[in-house]
Amino acid sequence: MTKNNLKSILISDLELFPEPYRNATDELFTLFRHGVMHQFFSKASGMDKYGLTSPVIISSGHIPTLNIDKFTEDFMNAVRMLNEHIASGKHNDLVEQINNRLDILAIEDMDDLEKINKKRVSNQGIKSDGRKPPHLMPAEPRSDI
Repeated sequence: MTKNNLKSILISDLELFPEPYRNATDELFTLFRHGVMHQFFSKASGMDKYGLTSPVIISSGHIPTLNIDKFTEDFMNAVRMLNEHIASGKHNDLVEQINNRLDILAIEDMDDLEKINKKRVSNQGIKSDGRKPPHLMPAEPRSDI
């Protein structure tokens, strides 16, 4: 799901990211996202600061390097543009998609938390009444957006 989310935002019709990202989705996902998430650093690649005028991915020999300066600027611009699109009220389908995904994540998080708490309670011999604190209850789906 993460790969599809990344691809959809990088190649979105809203054009949140510049053209070079459309051709680099696999590199960004496999080398940089997987690397940082699973190995705490990019996989068989590097990250460096090359300034804002250099491309987002620079190949040094056979090793691709993510230009952190360029990626950060492009990411911040994409967030600003996304905010403008949402605020315009013209993209209610996008807002609904984002809210639905957040609802799913909240439910998954609650399920994971419940499993962790059951294990913790079981390991510590603590009795629980099974109720969730109100602040941990998933939010009701919003209909006002």
